[in-house]
This record gives sequence, structure tokens and C-alpha cells, in this order.
Amino acid sequence: MLVCMPLAIGACGGGGSGTPVPPPPPPPPPPTSSSDTDGDTVANSVDNCPSTANTDQADADFDGAGDVCDAAYGVDADGDGLLDVTIQIVEGSLASDTHITLKGSGFTEKTNAAPYFWWTADGGDRPSNLGRKSDWDRNSFGIGAFSTDVVAPGSQRSIVNDHGGNSGASLSHVYFDSDQLYLYRKTYEDFDITKDFGLRTRVTLTSGTLTAGDVITGQTSGATATISRAQVDTGPGRTHSVFYTNASGTVSQTPPTYFVDNEQMTSNSGAVMTNSEGNGVFRSFNFKTMRFSTQNTSQPNNMHLNAQGVNNNPRFGITPEHTDGTTFASEFTIQQLSQLPKEWKSEELQYQTSGIGVTDGIFLFYQKGVLGTDNTFRNRTASDTDRYDAIVQSQVSNGAQPDSKMYYDSLYIEDSWHRVIICSGATIAQCSDREIQVPIEWVDNQLTVQLNLGGLDTNGPLYLYVFGENGLSNIDGLQVSP
Repeated sequence: MLVCMPLAIGACGGGGSGTPVPPPPPPPPPPTSSSDTDGDTVANSVDNCPSTANTDQADADFDGAGDVCDAAYGVDADGDGLLDVTIQIVEGSLASDTHITLKGSGFTEKTNAAPYFWWTADGGDRPSNLGRKSDWDRNSFGIGAFSTDVVAPGSQRSIVNDHGGNSGASLSHVYFDSDQLYLYRKTYEDFDITKDFGLRTRVTLTSGTLTAGDVITGQTSGATATISRAQVDTGPGRTHSVFYTNASGTVSQTPPTYFVDNEQMTSNSGAVMTNSEGNGVFRSFNFKTMRFSTQNTSQPNNMHLNAQGVNNNPRFGITPEHTDGTTFASEFTIQQLSQLPKEWKSEELQYQTSGIGVTDGIFLFYQKGVLGTDNTFRNRTASDTDRYDAIVQSQVSNGAQPDSKMYYDSLYIEDSWHRVIICSGATIAQCSDREIQVPIEWVDNQLTVQLNLGGLDTNGPLYLYVFGENGLSNIDGLQVSP
């Protein structure tokens, strides 16, 4: 489909024949005062603002009216000192991997047109060359593997990681060097953190080995559990973490019967151990769905968006660790968003670092276009002064049930708040099926993107949104399909 607004003169045509072109006629004489009302030497008949002098005929938003005569151009409704985003013209064909050009005003200048980082599972294990960053950091890719079992609409494959088998990150670290960050990703969680939580004891093994499938019995409590996995090191006299399935044993019943602290436990294969957990059985699904940290490992300060899954609570919280002098913040910033299991969804983050000892940091998390919280936070103190410069995707601490699989379709990271979104919502508040677009060129009144339509239906109405440096966009989308 070709999209061409009426004011895009010449944008929908072109070409010519081999016939010689005659020289242009001489320019007309200067207009008389009666045909040039504003006296700017441009005749009323061709002047884009005949009432106010504008010899340069500037028309930054391409709407056919000169800037000095344009009531819409230059509007700053929110008073932030930046012009509101206005999209006037879209040129190009609406199909994935093609380019379209947007013309208007209020886009604001973007230092680097290309995004900082852009990766899709369909594109392989390396980031796309449309982004400025050419590889992952710390590890080559993380621990995920390609899969065709669960795939986002419009894609061919995904990356999968089973959090029931490891506590590592699904995707590797990405380092950055900026005070601001925008992140977009498309994910699918094939687990429910309120049901697939981990059940764990730490034990001191005195004899035997620990093997998946073994049944453990507490000699004092009478509690039973079936091992789903245990730490690799099974030597005598060592402390180990042992994880249990929630499909059998008294530890998974309602109400459960747990092991008690310091009791002796035995397995059906003859292993003998003592419970050293401290509270019988540890029960959680500590889902750190994204985590910020510093590359400076001497400063343990980090921050994550997390959900615990205990007590049937699927809500996300924001945890800046160590910035209040403890391991965890005294109060978690509670999100109004919860985990959405078993569905593909867009997730976005608009981040800005805090000052040192100042609660002015920004961490805006969006799920399917819905904002969770607008609370500010403190992530730097006098003892932890480094700003975050590393981010990693989805970790699970303290275990989960087997086959708690996390799928990734794409990851987009920008070291500013600029971005372009297409969705099926006519207003930004209705824009729930967001697809990130990849900028190729960007100036204040014109930008070009490579289209990434994903699973959007091009037979239905689709709308464009441009976000400037303040992270705000046009409220009403510009329709770019029937």
C-alpha cells in the first residue's frame, strides 16, 4: 500500500520521457503592493502566509501554511519547552523491511539516528546491523536457545530459556553509557509465578548422592518431597540447594507439610542429610524480569523489576538494592501491573538515573502500553556513586518448577527516549499492540524508519506515533492503513 498525504507534492510520482525540456520562462516581475499584502516580495497567489511577511516561506510541518501563519505549528501544550509532536506527511509503502518517511514537527533532534541496539530472534544470535552496537556484552549471547515451539505472530522463531533449570539470564548483558534509556521487548512467559514457584531446602549432605526423582523424607516432620534438581557438587559434608517438584509430596499439598529446621532427612536411594534452610522450606518465584547494574563489580548496587509469586501475588515491584544502606530497599515500589502468563506482549521501559542521594530517578515500565507506576527512586548514594551501565534480561533466583520457560522475540534499546511506534490504536492510550520501528534518519521535522510490522494486521487500521526527547508522543495517531 502506498501512503501519500495530499501535501506531499511529487512524492507519489516521478520519471519522464526522452523529449527535450524547453528552458524555463523568465521570472515574473516583482509583485505590486496590491498583490503582495504583507510586502515580503512573495505574491499573494503563491504566498503560504499572505497576511504576515515571511520571505523564506518556511513550512516546518509541511502543512502548506507558513510557520508564521500556522496556528498548529509551535504548540507546546504541556509547557515543557518542546514543540508537541505533529505528523503531517507519510511517504512510502507499508510493508515490513521497507522504508517510510515521516514529515512534521516536534520530533526533536536525535544525536544518533540509528538505535543503540536492535535484536530479533529471526535475525540470529547477533544484534542487527541497523543498530549501532554490534554484539552482546560479557557473554556472547546468554543461555537461551532458538525455538519454534512458541513464536510471536509474524515471526519464524524465538529464543527460549527454562528458568526451572537455571538462575542465569535468558539474554546476555548489554552495556550502555547514558543517563537515559528506552527499552522495548516482546516476550512470552510459559509459566505462572503464583503456581510454578520453586520449593527448596539447603541441606548438609553426610552420605550418599542427590539425584532428580529421589524422594526425600524428614525424620522429625514426616514431610516428603521429590527432587527436581540438586546442585552438581554432592560431596559429603557440603551444603547444597535441593529443589522439589510441586506435583508430589507433602511440601506441595494444601496446606503443605514442610521439613523443619535442622532435622535429619533421608532419600529412598540411601542419602543422609540435615536440613539447614533455617525455615524448613524456602518457597518463591523470584522473577527478575530485567536487571540494571554497574560494570564496577566492587559496587554491588543493582536494580530490578521483579515479581515474587508468593501468596498468590503476581504484581511487579521495583527494587533498588543497596541504595538505602541495606541489601533491599526498605519499601519496594509496587507496580500496578502483574505478570501476564502465556501470551505474547510488548514491554517498554523509560529509564533515567537518579542523582547521588536524590530520589529523582525515573523507571517507567509499560506492559501492552499500560504504565505501571510513576514513582521516582534513588539508585545512587554517596557510597554507591556509579550510575548503571549494564542491563540483562530475565533471571530467576531461588528456583522455579521445571519447564518454566521464557521466550523472547526481540529486544530494542535506545540511549535516549526517542522512538517510533505503530499499533492498531487510534489514540496512544489505546495503543496496546505496539511494534517498535527502526530509525534510519532523524531530524526535528523529518525522519525515516525501516518498518517492523511484526504481527500487526495491515488490512485493518494502523496508526503512527513519534516520541521526542521528552518521551511524549502525539496523542492521536496518524492513520497509515485503511
